[in-house]
Amino acid sequence: MQFWQLQLFHGATMAIHKLCACFVIGLVLLLATPTQAAVPSAGAVCTDNTAGATACYQNGCYTCTAGVWVSQPLQLGATTSACGSSLAGMLRWTGTGFQGCDGTSWQSIGGTACNAPDAFSFTDQTGVGGYSLVMSNALTLAGSNFSCVVSSSCAGCTDIVKNGVSAGITGVTFSLGDTIALELRSSPTGNATVTANVTVGSTTSSTWSVTTADDPCSVESPTPGTVCTDGTVYAGLTPDGNVKMFTTHCDSGYTWSGTACEGSVDSLHWNDGSTSYQSTGATSTTSGQSNTSLLMSLTTNNDYPYEAAKYCNDLVVNTTDDWYLPSKDEMAVLRTNRVAIGNFNLVNWYYWTSTESSSSYAYQLLFANGASSTATKNNAKVTRCTRKATS
Repeated sequence: MQFWQLQLFHGATMAIHKLCACFVIGLVLLLATPTQAAVPSAGAVCTDNTAGATACYQNGCYTCTAGVWVSQPLQLGATTSACGSSLAGMLRWTGTGFQGCDGTSWQSIGGTACNAPDAFSFTDQTGVGGYSLVMSNALTLAGSNFSCVVSSSCAGCTDIVKNGVSAGITGVTFSLGDTIALELRSSPTGNATVTANVTVGSTTSSTWSVTTADDPCSVESPTPGTVCTDGTVYAGLTPDGNVKMFTTHCDSGYTWSGTACEGSVDSLHWNDGSTSYQSTGATSTTSGQSNTSLLMSLTTNNDYPYEAAKYCNDLVVNTTDDWYLPSKDEMAVLRTNRVAIGNFNLVNWYYWTSTESSSSYAYQLLFANGASSTATKNNAKVTRCTRKATS
């Protein structure tokens, strides 16, 4: 074989050897390459990785710690995940700004938190009526960084009004541009102040105060028929101590709407409506308070409960609860001032008094002519309650 042919054969042999070697090396590398692990998530087991191993994917970077993947404290991008200890230190984009997870909640970075509207306050009011619902002025919530829908709650309110609509006192949601107003009930006492404030997101309003006018019944000699700050009516002086006596706007069964008596009359028995009459000892002609107190204590009597007295004893008007069924002479004071007080039936209705005349009878008063007479205790008649000043 010629020399050039030997050289050619040798070169071909070497090329084949190199090709085989490359194939073998490639096969070894292919076989040695591990299968790609699943994309990790915080808390997932990382048993195939050594402690401290790090992997980054589109959903973030993770470190293998104590056999589980732990999120690294940096992530850029949008996420709706709730902030917790596993996301502490991460960043996210809200669409309007960056927020960082502090391990508990997302906090805005480089500006006011998105849940903090600008500071706001309501206009204080004075000289308002007693025990009445008072509405504040309405305000529009604003703030350059107020980009969230946030919840609100009110301390001292009876209502939060959102965009002109009653919404309750807690859990009312607001966003930029909504209007807010507050409602509260004023004090039943004259020249007294009640306050309220509302928290919207992380912003709490300044304290809103509402002060009542002086009580017109606080003067030494108010005119009968004067409506007091607590909503009751001055009736005159009671013969029981010659102190101020007050009554309600309406007879039993009616409620006062603020302008009129509404409902229907509720006629009540002096006793329980039976004929099991018993003497009670409630014979005072001047003190309905003592008569009523006595009648409420006689719970073992066969003709208990004494309905008319119990109605007054249980009555609550605004915040006043010390009512009683007036005595014979106290009811006469109401009859004298009947026109100024108002809303009595002046035709043919008899009104019960708390004064007993015998075991079977008690005193009644006809407002049409002021006549006092007696009736058996199981009769049903109208009631008007009274209370007296404590000092």
